[in-house]
Amino acid sequence: VLYQRTFYNEDGTPVYDILMNQGKEEVYHFKDKIFYGKQAFVRAFMKSLNLNKSDLVILDRETGIGQVVFEEAQTAHLAVVVHAEHYSENATNEDYILWNNYYDYQFTNADKVDFFIVSTDRQNEVLQEQFAKYT
Repeated sequence: VLYQRTFYNEDGTPVYDILMNQGKEEVYHFKDKIFYGKQAFVRAFMKSLNLNKSDLVILDRETGIGQVVFEEAQTAHLAVVVHAEHYSENATNEDYILWNNYYDYQFTNADKVDFFIVSTDRQNEVLQEQFAKYT
């Protein structure tokens, strides 16, 4: 099933289209360029920001774009939002932790994150203890 989404400027003129084939990669079509896949689109967008150390990138759910955001945000500060329980207690032992799949990339690459935004002080304490032990 192929479908299209069009995004518009405030004045009603079209900016770009996304062509999607269910379960397959998307094509982002602008007037003067085409990006094959969300990662290519996000990379180009982030490059256009000309980020520097006075900028802050906040990553909230990295699904499908984590690596690109991490790579492009290294000239800025990077924060990651942690909403939910971030690990599986049942699959964790003294030598191994199973991170929640929504946070696996961010936690595995925690050394590239300037700070994590968590919901509670207790979540912050647990996360710091786990990073010290497992990363």
